[in-house]
Amino acid sequence: MAIKKQKPIKISLVGPESTGKSTLSIALANHYNGAYVSEYARSYLNEIKRAYTMADILFIHKKQIEIEHKAEKKNSRILFCDTSPIVTKVWLEEKFKCQDVEVEADFQNQYYDLFLLCQPDIKWEADPLRENKNDRARLFNIYENLLYEKQKPFEIINGSGFSRILNAIKAIEKKIPNSKLIT
Repeated sequence: MAIKKQKPIKISLVGPESTGKSTLSIALANHYNGAYVSEYARSYLNEIKRAYTMADILFIHKKQIEIEHKAEKKNSRILFCDTSPIVTKVWLEEKFKCQDVEVEADFQNQYYDLFLLCQPDIKWEADPLRENKNDRARLFNIYENLLYEKQKPFEIINGSGFSRILNAIKAIEKKIPNSKLIT
C-alpha cells in the first residue's frame, strides 16, 4: 500500500516592494529547515532587457505557480513562497489598470496556510526593477484590504533585522498549530 505524501505547510510572503520579503523567506526556510520558492519575476525581468508588458506579467504568473507546484512535491514539511497570485493581481491593476480572469481565480483558489504581509517599515533599497519608492504605504493598504476581503489567513510583519524574523516566527507559531515541531 502506497503512503500518500502530505502536502507541506505553505506560507506566502507578500507586500509592497523593498519590504524584505526575499530576505525573510530565506531566513524562515533556514530556521524551519524548509523549502523556499524564489520570486520568478526578478530573474525573468533581468533576462528580457526591455520594458515588460502585460503578457510578460501573465507569463511570470503561470511560471511562478508551476515552480511552486513542483516545490510542493518535494520532501519538505514547510514551504516559503516569495510571492503569490495576490502580487500578480496588484501588479496588473497598478501597472496596467486591468484584471485577468485566471489571475483572479488563482488568487482566490491557490491555497496558502498563511500569508505574511510585510510592512514597509524598513528602508527602501534602490533596485532597477523597483518602481514604487514613494507609494509603499498605499500599496500595503491594498494588500491588507484584499487579504481581509477574501478572508485569507494573514499576519502583518514589521520590525527590522533579526526582530523582523522573530516577529514572523511568532506569527507562524500563533497561526499554525505544531509549527514549533517543524524546526
